[in-house]
Amino acid sequence: MKIALIQDSLLVCAGSERVFKCIVEEYPEADIFTLAYNSDTTCPFFKGFTINTSWINPILKNHQLFKYFFPISTYIMQYWNLRGYDIIISSSATTAKYISRFDGKHFCFGYYPTRAIWDFERYFPERSIIKLLFSVLLPYLKWRDLQAVKRVTQFISQSNVSKQAFKDIYNVEAPVIHSPLNYNIFKAGLKEEKSNHYLIVSRLEHWKRIDYAIEAFNASPDIHLKIIGSGPLMDSFKKIANENIHFLGNIPDDQLVKEYGSAKALIFTPELEYGLIPLEALAAGTPVIAFGKGAVCETMVPYSDPNTFSTAVFFDSQTPESLLDAISIFQSLTFDRQKISQYVEKFSEKNFKKQFRKFINNTLIEGK
Repeated sequence: MKIALIQDSLLVCAGSERVFKCIVEEYPEADIFTLAYNSDTTCPFFKGFTINTSWINPILKNHQLFKYFFPISTYIMQYWNLRGYDIIISSSATTAKYISRFDGKHFCFGYYPTRAIWDFERYFPERSIIKLLFSVLLPYLKWRDLQAVKRVTQFISQSNVSKQAFKDIYNVEAPVIHSPLNYNIFKAGLKEEKSNHYLIVSRLEHWKRIDYAIEAFNASPDIHLKIIGSGPLMDSFKKIANENIHFLGNIPDDQLVKEYGSAKALIFTPELEYGLIPLEALAAGTPVIAFGKGAVCETMVPYSDPNTFSTAVFFDSQTPESLLDAISIFQSLTFDRQKISQYVEKFSEKNFKKQFRKFINNTLIEGK
């Protein structure tokens, strides 16, 4: 049986790239395709494989360019010749689901309906030529997206939040298999001694909502924050941040594990359809302070009273004041590092691979 694996792009080492890594490990015999690949900026894991790229690869060398070229990229993916494969498995938040020139079954592990189209205002917050162009094309882009969905044999969603979005927007059923956590790597953070700082791990983009966290820590100079990650807002954030906020940029996984393990707590600011970063922090024995909406409600156990197990403290508004109130509550609590680490083992890569292969095999059998 001939298998093709497709990722939107391999330009960063974020959540979808880590999921795709897990799929590649489960199907090492498969051929790998992606629109653009930059071995210097994505997960080092992929250097050990032959990565088939499209003709636009020399142009798309970073994630920001990939976002801007989205409309063109959908056409490139749509007309890429993938005939001759019995099974195609795509990992797609944007373009990989657009394939049309194939013969076999197409299973799409979808993260969320394309944000640039269906979450337009939050994805493009500032006035710009790019936003204006997208706004003019939006009705057409939505139509194309819905046409692409019809060509997918089966969607798989990563959370109940994603599942509901696929139902509401695409009118498809997408059973849930939670995105995998590399538990064995991140649990090594349990060995780290706790320091007196908080941690954010995120791409520095508007919709990730790091802004109000910076405001909160600016207003509280006695508590320290480390921010790991990069993005288009890096320079503007550095300009407004006080001395108690430290930017580490992108760091390798071994250092990331140590940072997770030594932080007092992870601060998670956005409302997302999943959120792998909070799970990584828990694996390292570090509790989470999170905006209590989105899929954190199905992956975290929020604090309710001192006599029950919890992994996180939730706050209910994306404001500096609400976050600081949650930090104040957190500082009065004690968390069992071993227990919160053990709690997230159920999200491990081992469990994901087992569920993923079983689902695909069962679907193929039922479809015969």
